[in-house]
Order: sequence, then structure tokens, then C-alpha cells
Amino acid sequence: MDEAKLLQAFSAWFRSFEAQKFKAQEHRLEYVTFAAGLMLREMVRFAPVTAQEDEGERDQPATFWPEGYLYVSFCLAVRDAVIEQDFSLSADTAPKLGDLRTWWSFRENVNEDVNLAIGFFEDFVGETPNWTMPGLFTPGRMRKQLDDTIQPRKLT
Repeated sequence: MDEAKLLQAFSAWFRSFEAQKFKAQEHRLEYVTFAAGLMLREMVRFAPVTAQEDEGERDQPATFWPEGYLYVSFCLAVRDAVIEQDFSLSADTAPKLGDLRTWWSFRENVNEDVNLAIGFFEDFVGETPNWTMPGLFTPGRMRKQLDDTIQPRKLT
């Protein structure tokens, strides 16, 4: 773990988060997913973690791209925690999270345009990605998908 790169990633995320949060006043739940996608973008951009290559099988996302899988898992965990804490809801991820073809595309495309990490994150959580301008928050666009993928939290 490179702590300097991690600090750069968090600093870049915070600047991006702050620059667009004014659009989220009436769309806070949607902004949580977008903000987590912003974090993924910065983690991919600054690459603070380096995993040792395993010469074994690479047929699972975690073995195909361990750093990317770690970044996505972290962003999903933060998103889910915020949704549960702030909105008393629980979120489900989409089946594409385990689809190796999606991960091949994810890794290849973010090397060309790191902003696409946000679109892939939206895809992983079951929302329709904004592929044309993934780095811009467009409120109201995902309302129906959110209603379908996020459920009230069950009290225990």
C-alpha cells in the first residue's frame, strides 16, 4: 500500500465530491452511488495498492484483477454502509459483479478513460450506467433503478 497515492486518491475524490454535491440536494440517495463511483475512479487512477501476481488461475474477478476487485469491494462496502446508516435501506449488488467478461471490459476501458470506472460501478450495483458523461452527476436519471435495487432494511 502506497500511503501517498492513497492520500492523493482521497484528496482528488473529495474535490470531485464537493464540486458536484450541490446537484444532490434533492437526490441524496442517488449521489451516494455516484460518490462511491467517484471514489472508485480515483482509486483506479492513483492505484495505491499493488498485489503480487499469482501465476495460478485467473478465472475469478479477484484473481484476474486483485487491485480492481479490492477497490470495487471497498467502494461497495462504503456505499452500502452509507445507504444503511443514512437512509435505513439495504442495497443489493448486480450479478455482473462476478462476471469475468465485465471485469475484462472494466479493466481495459478504464485504462483508456478512467471516468468509465463510475459507469462500471453503476453497472455493478444494478443501475443503468451513464456511459456518455460518467463523471457528471445527473440527478433523477436513476430513480426507477434505485427503487428496484434498494429495499427497506429489515429490523432485527
